[in-house]
Amino acid sequence: MPSGTKGIARLWFGSKKKGRPTEKHMLEEKLKEAIIGELKRQAANRPQSLRVEGSSEEELVVNGKIDLADLAMAIAGSVAGGP
Repeated sequence: MPSGTKGIARLWFGSKKKGRPTEKHMLEEKLKEAIIGELKRQAANRPQSLRVEGSSEEELVVNGKIDLADLAMAIAGSVAGGP
């Protein structure tokens, strides 16, 4: 991305799965919740640097700088069974 341009990322989490939840589906849900929660936390703490908009339950629009270390920790915590 050229210097001075704003980055916009659109995260898509796939279609909703219907029926009985599987272990894989439950893991996907935990990961989605961790990613969305952490990005929204970062946006709340730094509204001038990061904006997160949920256009639907399956898509998220992110504009700004993301602290990848904090995001990685949130994801790792969700996989390890953390809060």
